[in-house]
Amino acid sequence: MMKGGFEVVHATLDMIQPYREPIWDFTTTTVSSIPRQQQCINSDRNELSEWVEDVTKQLIDDLPAENTETDHRGSLQAAETSMACEDNFAPSVLGDFRPSKTVTGEEVQWNRLNEQGLSLITLLLECAVAISIDNLGEAHRMLLELTQMASPYAVSCAERVFAYFAKAMSSRVINSWLGICSPLINFKTVHYAFQAFNNVSPFIKFAHFTSNQAILEAFHRRDRVHIIDLDIIQGLQWPTLFHILATRMEGPPHVTMTDFGS
Repeated sequence: MMKGGFEVVHATLDMIQPYREPIWDFTTTTVSSIPRQQQCINSDRNELSEWVEDVTKQLIDDLPAENTETDHRGSLQAAETSMACEDNFAPSVLGDFRPSKTVTGEEVQWNRLNEQGLSLITLLLECAVAISIDNLGEAHRMLLELTQMASPYAVSCAERVFAYFAKAMSSRVINSWLGICSPLINFKTVHYAFQAFNNVSPFIKFAHFTSNQAILEAFHRRDRVHIIDLDIIQGLQWPTLFHILATRMEGPPHVTMTDFGS
């Protein structure tokens, strides 16, 4: 049996033509050379498949009768599998090396920030609605959650805005919920604190000094002075100017002052 099998194999080897490298025509264009290469590859594959089928048939004929049908099916399946693997080799390899879209760390962080901002906006609007309908208990719960999510010292400008909005709503809830929370700070305390800061800080005093000096030079030898302040706030700049005008050599002028602001 083995001898006959080897004879059949050697007999069918004459059917295989020696492999010849395809001759490439470099004078032609690239489009015409591609089909020629594909034709050479297809012809080599057809010759190889025919040789495999012939060898398989010869080996099947030499086997016993009870195993003929089973081995024949197995050989045909093996031949079809080998041809399918050869045909699908290039697409599978190309598919393995296709670049896949990967999610970077910056995109993940950006998505997380967007989700956090959306949740802050939603919670802030719900808190405003709760305050408008006097649902102070629910508003207080939302404000506690907002103060934990947003910080006034955060890097993000939006997060700082949310923190200040939450602080303003907390003041609104405190004013509406008297007897439970501590009252707001007295205005006189805030005014005294601002005066102390004005006396200590050199920047505000320097700005007031330079502006008052410019006003004195403009009012030199004037009998009437009208000052208009569009944002007076506490008005800490003007007492010093009034004192200088009252003690000048040519006498104090007639001063009229118009103020705007709180």
